[in-house]
Amino acid sequence: MGSIATYSTSSAVLRSDFNVVVNRFSTNGAKNNKTITSNDWKVLGQDLHSWLAPANLDQLFVNPADNDYHIEIGSDAHQHGTPLTEVANDFDGQTRPGGLACDIGADEIVSMSALATGSPASQFTNDDAGDD
Repeated sequence: MGSIATYSTSSAVLRSDFNVVVNRFSTNGAKNNKTITSNDWKVLGQDLHSWLAPANLDQLFVNPADNDYHIEIGSDAHQHGTPLTEVANDFDGQTRPGGLACDIGADEIVSMSALATGSPASQFTNDDAGDD
């Protein structure tokens, strides 16, 4: 989640979508502090399915004040991602998707139903279970 700054030469190859973003974008590498809004960014064909982050990041993440950006239960990012075959695990090594659909971002919430059915997302090691 955050702002996106690009250079004019990258606009032909950049494809950005299905993100949680703030309302600040730049198409000139933030040169001269020139920014555009999310609506202007969408006119360029970017982030058509993305939405603006809430002012209170606690609605998205477990504890952003302490740099814990794991997705919060009930977050709008939960189960709204796009599955990518080249991204089979989240940054914690958990299999994606951890439920009915992938989560947006680098974290994946493992659903209780996945745990109950013994899906690949529920295959944790003792280290993953917090038995330090």
